[in-house]
Amino acid sequence: MDTKQINKRRTRTLPILVADDIDSDPHHNNRSERIRKVAESFAKRLKTSLNLVHVERFSRRGNPDIKALFKTYISKQERKLWRHSQSKEVVIKPEFIFGDPLQELLRLCTKRDRYELIALATHGRKGVGRIILGSVTEEVIRNSKLPVLSLGPNVKVTGQNISSKEPLKILVATDLGKSSRNAEHYAVGLANRLNAELRLLHCLHEGLHPILQTAFSVPNRPPELTSLYRQMAKDASDALERRKRRYEKLGITVTTKIDERNLTASTSILSEIARSTANLAVMGTHGRNIFAGALLGSSARKVILESPVPTITVK
Repeated sequence: MDTKQINKRRTRTLPILVADDIDSDPHHNNRSERIRKVAESFAKRLKTSLNLVHVERFSRRGNPDIKALFKTYISKQERKLWRHSQSKEVVIKPEFIFGDPLQELLRLCTKRDRYELIALATHGRKGVGRIILGSVTEEVIRNSKLPVLSLGPNVKVTGQNISSKEPLKILVATDLGKSSRNAEHYAVGLANRLNAELRLLHCLHEGLHPILQTAFSVPNRPPELTSLYRQMAKDASDALERRKRRYEKLGITVTTKIDERNLTASTSILSEIARSTANLAVMGTHGRNIFAGALLGSSARKVILESPVPTITVK
């Protein structure tokens, strides 16, 4: 990414789109409140506004004979959305839409130049013995042309996240190739606009065949494998260093890390978040693994659902 592209991103003041789930369920209300607070803090840092959208399903209209009851219900929902849009920190525009939540949200995410990103919270529900993402969240992440800010169940609104007033630390996972380019470029632009520190992370073992992963982990491996491993590590180090120098010319504080210990990208990212006290994680959504953007495979799910900080995925 060159200086002109970065400067162009820096001058953008697009609003943040927030999917608000108005519900009487306390769990859903808590989840919606958390994503609104984080999105509001993010908008304040970017000096932009929020578009708070609630999509009401057509199926809730019910029988035509109860139109009066339905009208009362909708008025109540609209008042809730209006209350949610009250803020002393940023401008929030509420929008009440009828339709299928997934289809309407994807419609709003079809143009990259309309919003900065879309923010939504995950359900984090149990399913077949494991925690799963809500279907709407997963499909939005899979298909949105906008970056998606996801708030997993382990994210705390206070403390180590973008709600803090301290300078941000952004962790971006990269495979050092084309597959993670969009995520890397978005993270660089974000770091530039927010005056945040950028942490470039590369997992050396991710994407390797399991046989090679095992062979490299053997203490008494053949000299040829040792030579190959050292060359891989050197190539990765050189590539990270080139990126570091290029981004530092833009005025960004950049640090790099090659993870030679963990075998999976998800473990690498989660470990680095904890170790480096990152406030935000950025990753891609295409390819054969999470760095190449495997989405939405088990690694991406694991990061979103287990990360203690918000995650931005970029298609």
